[in-house]
Amino acid sequence: DKKLEKLSEFEAVFRCCSSSLQQLCIFDCPLLKSVTGGLEHLTALKRLLLYSLPSLSEAGEGVEHDGTPWRCLHSLRSLDLSHMQNMVKLPNWMRYLTTLQILEIERLRELESLPEWMPELTSL
Repeated sequence: DKKLEKLSEFEAVFRCCSSSLQQLCIFDCPLLKSVTGGLEHLTALKRLLLYSLPSLSEAGEGVEHDGTPWRCLHSLRSLDLSHMQNMVKLPNWMRYLTTLQILEIERLRELESLPEWMPELTSL
């Protein structure tokens, strides 16, 4: 779908998803800058896979918010981050994933270090 190829925000897509969706894989979206809009509708989401999203590194840190969309993901147990060519540090929104049990980080070659808030994810 040509519209999805040029997608820079996922808000409209998330709002159309079923609230019973348990796994979501977002991959190869070079223009995608944010995955936050509309997440609060995915309350049953257990696994989120983010793969090859080069622009995500910029938006994850530049926008300050209280983490509300991420706090709604009470069922999220697994997050996979892979092939993020420009990600120097983990996005701040991850600190709100308090139910996270599995974090897979693969091929984030520019990642400098783990954040200070990482111990807040006590279920890992």
